[in-house]
Amino acid sequence: PIPLHRPAPAPAAFGSHRAGWVAAGLAVAAAAVVVALVAGPALLRDRGSETTVASGSVANTRDAVTRLRAALVTRDPLTVARADAELVRLARQLPPQERASVEAEAVQAHLEAIQFLRAHPTPEVLAAGPDRAPSPPTTGDDVAAPLPTTVPREDPSAPTTTVASPVSTTIASPTRSVAITAVKPTLDGTFAVEFTVKGFTPDRSRKPGSYAVRFSFDDGQEPTVWDGPSPWTIRVDHAIRFQQVCAVVVDADRVEQPRSGNCVAIL
Repeated sequence: PIPLHRPAPAPAAFGSHRAGWVAAGLAVAAAAVVVALVAGPALLRDRGSETTVASGSVANTRDAVTRLRAALVTRDPLTVARADAELVRLARQLPPQERASVEAEAVQAHLEAIQFLRAHPTPEVLAAGPDRAPSPPTTGDDVAAPLPTTVPREDPSAPTTTVASPVSTTIASPTRSVAITAVKPTLDGTFAVEFTVKGFTPDRSRKPGSYAVRFSFDDGQEPTVWDGPSPWTIRVDHAIRFQQVCAVVVDADRVEQPRSGNCVAIL
């Protein structure tokens, strides 16, 4: 009979290696369990602290509102300007879902500060005053002229109330018109000029037959031609310096279209 072939038994070294790998795997798994048990609560605590910081930003903003109102009591323009800048800075950091809970009181305090600073537009305030966001980008001949660098100092004892500028009545063109509907302070350091257009799509490319919106203030300053969506924004320093903002339709040659716009008081 032909003898059957039997495989030789595995060397003892191979068996020992296999046992070592199994032991190493079990050790790694045990270590992972230990890390999860130890680090897990710490991670949850860190996550909780992050939530606390986020929710605390609302409290910080409310504290800034309180400080601003206290600054208004001092009637010192520079103190008010700095407190208002701090409020705007903190409000910008608020997550959108948290801003609604504090926005009304913060905007009201911010508005009161701007009204006070308008009554006391000293050069120091305008130089270091409320936080200013950049104006919308403009190019070429659409760039507004620089603002003046000095403003006459008013009597610090003067009352803070301001006289509203007259608001013109819109007599719209039958074909093309623009109408400013509101000027609202925001917590990003600007005023939002909301407007609607009728009978054309704003285009400042100067192509034949194109029309755009021209914004200006109440002092004859070089205007800004705009073809973007509503709102157009103005900085806080503009709101301090000027009484009203105006809009009118202009053609490709920047010629104003008669009776095509209106003016609205900034505050």
